[in-house]
Amino acid sequence: MVKCHAASISVGTGIIGDSDGIPRYLEAQGHNFDAALSGLEKAQSHSFVRMAEAHMYFHLVLDRWGNDAVWPTTRDIYFKQIPKLPRLIITSGLRQN
Repeated sequence: MVKCHAASISVGTGIIGDSDGIPRYLEAQGHNFDAALSGLEKAQSHSFVRMAEAHMYFHLVLDRWGNDAVWPTTRDIYFKQIPKLPRLIITSGLRQN
C-alpha cells in the first residue's frame, strides 16, 4: 500500500521522502515518467522540479514548524532521541514568538 504525503510517500513500513527518491522508487516498480521525453525535455523537467522545490521550501518549513496540527509529529521525529518529558520541555520554547 502506498500513501502520499506532502513531500513523501509511505510504502509498507518505510517512508520515501524526496522528489528524487519517489520517482526512482516508482520507476523501480515499472513506471517510466520520462519515456516520451527527449534529452532536452528531461533537462527542462528536472529544472522545473528544482524551481518548484526552491519556491516551496520555506512554505514547507513553516508548515512543519508553525502548524499546530503538524508540530507534534515534527517535534517527535526531529527530537526523538530526547526522552519524552525533557523533549516536551525543551521544544516548547522553540515555537514561541
